[in-house]
Parts: sequence; C-alpha cells; structure tokens
Amino acid sequence: MIYKSFFNECLVYLYFKKKYFLGAFQGQIYLFSNRYIQLVKKTT
Repeated sequence: MIYKSFFNECLVYLYFKKKYFLGAFQGQIYLFSNRYIQLVKKTT
C-alpha cells in the first residue's frame, strides 16, 4: 500500500507540475502577443 500511495503522489505531483508549466507558458505567450501588438501600434 505504501508503494501505491507513493505512486499516486508522484502522479499528482506530475499533474500539477504540468498544469503549472502549461499555465506559465500560456501566460508568456499572452504577454508576448500583447507586447507585439503594442510595438506594432507604436510603429504605425
């Protein structure tokens, strides 16, 4: 049973890590696109 609970903890950890990583990645893309739009507005 100890092994199974450890395995579940690893799964949960990986799931949250993946979720956090994807969220941060989307946030970076969002920031980058906003900056790009602002740059285009400034140059035009």
